[in-house]
Amino acid sequence: MVDGSYEKSVDKDGKTSLKYQPRSPEEMRNLEKLVKNAIGYSEERGDQVEVASLPFALSSVPEPETDAMEKYRAMMEWLAMPLIYLLVAVLVLLFVIKPFLKILATKQLETRTGGAISRPGGHGPAIGGIGAEEEDLTLAPRGLSDQERIYRLAQSDPDRAADLVRRWLREEA
Repeated sequence: MVDGSYEKSVDKDGKTSLKYQPRSPEEMRNLEKLVKNAIGYSEERGDQVEVASLPFALSSVPEPETDAMEKYRAMMEWLAMPLIYLLVAVLVLLFVIKPFLKILATKQLETRTGGAISRPGGHGPAIGGIGAEEEDLTLAPRGLSDQERIYRLAQSDPDRAADLVRRWLREEA
């Protein structure tokens, strides 16, 4: 037995019903041929095969209708990944490429001017990468805690922060 197909129809009251459509004779011949091949049909042995298209018992459980929110949720999932990729690309541009280009630009400016430019943050002129005056590397409180000052120094100038840590280690040794 083979189940046919069902066509949805809506009556005047808006109630949905399924109408049984039997399989076409061509489909039935193809299915019969498929069954015969599957079981090793032999007419000489007296094998018999009959394929019938009958409606199967329909479930009493109504088919759930797709919710409008479900459609929007699928569309949002479809759009989410490209937006996430775009966000990651923008963050890489802002936090990786832009600082890298800024560092390259200051190094190029140093080489063009012979190494005598003022350091970022107004810490005096830099000659050959070393300050003319000895910098005040103490962490005297100026309204900020030591931890906040170290954090800001590391964020604004990682090279100076590394140099400060090296000096502290040499003083302790």
